[in-house]
This record gives sequence, C-alpha cells and structure tokens, in this order.
Amino acid sequence: MPVPVPQFIKEETKIMGLVTLTQLSILTAGGGFLIFLYFVLTFQLWAILALIGFPLILVITFGQVEGIPFFKILPYVIRHIWVPKSYLWYKEKIGFSPASEKEIPETAKGQKTPPKKKELDLRILEEISQYLDK
Repeated sequence: MPVPVPQFIKEETKIMGLVTLTQLSILTAGGGFLIFLYFVLTFQLWAILALIGFPLILVITFGQVEGIPFFKILPYVIRHIWVPKSYLWYKEKIGFSPASEKEIPETAKGQKTPPKKKELDLRILEEISQYLDK
C-alpha cells in the first residue's frame, strides 16, 4: 500500500483568507508607520507620502517576481545596490611586460620591433588536419 508523501511543506500557513503572518506583519508595520507620519507631518505632506507609501507597501506585501514574494527579494535588491561590487576578472593591459621587452631585438635606429610570427603554410595545415581526423 503506497504511503502519501506530504507536498507543499514550505508553504506558509494562512491566517485570514489569503494573508500569511509575514504579510500581515508587513501591512501592520507599514500602516503603523503611515499613522505615525499622520501625527508628525502636516496633512498635505502626509497625503503625498501616503499616496506613494501605501501602494509601495502593497507591492512589497503581495508582489511576486517569478513566483517569489517581493519581501524576500527586497533585501537582495538593497544589498546589490548598497554593497560595492567585487569583480573577479580584470582586463589585461595591452602592451609588453618587462620580461618580453628583453626578447625584442633593437634595430639600428634604437626602435624596438616585435618578433616575427611564424606563418602557417599549406603543408603544416594538412598535417594538423590529418592529426585531428584520427
């Protein structure tokens, strides 16, 4: 007899309808902050901030990006903007290093010329192609 395997284990429990405890706490904190601003600021300034802040609170609470709640992504967004970036790859400088300057012969005028490159002829290319075909 097969045993049922529990699914959706990491799903948060709902408190009221479709609202989880985390969403409820974000809504109450945001609403409490707007109420605090109502008593501190003038009505016109509070109305402007509330018109901007309330939709922002709703987006943070109920918004999702590719199925992930926005309040879980927000710390990573802030960290990406705030923390300086560290790059592992650096572009190499074009030019000669001191070791390679010794290998370059000087001409009669004192100017340095780069060493001549070997040119591939048809015979070498045929040998390489035969070797790779094996």
